[in-house]
Amino acid sequence: MEPGKTHTLEPGARSAEATSVSSRTFPADRTAPRAAAAWLRSLETGLSPTRLADAELCLDELVTNVVRYAWTPAADPDSHTVTIAVDRTPSELEITVQDDGRQFDPTAAVLPPIARTLEEATPGGRGLLLVRSIATRLSYERRDGLNRVTLAFPIESTHES
Repeated sequence: MEPGKTHTLEPGARSAEATSVSSRTFPADRTAPRAAAAWLRSLETGLSPTRLADAELCLDELVTNVVRYAWTPAADPDSHTVTIAVDRTPSELEITVQDDGRQFDPTAAVLPPIARTLEEATPGGRGLLLVRSIATRLSYERRDGLNRVTLAFPIESTHES
């Protein structure tokens, strides 16, 4: 898939219940997190504004981690990409972040301890805590040399009783 190009996959390619699937690949550079979040915001996700903001925050965090940590500093960033796939079912929006960086499982990563005082506090290192606490589902798999992190957000019913 070419960087920056949006693709629509066949319904059911990822989930039998899928009503809409869209995917886009971004160059793995410092512009990727915001570009991915803006792209997500442009889609018909079915999420409430609050849930969409949560999804954008989580996506930004995951893509930022890929861009900053997935490859050695000497690696050529132009040779790497991050692919985001969005799958909408009747009950949830599923977002998958895929990269070819070093293996990293955010569901098993040890989180830094919460600082008890301001003097103990250090900047950064809380992104995965945010993702784990905001997304209703988070999973990881490593397959064919690729990391695949999937997170989900519920689509609230718009039907009134």
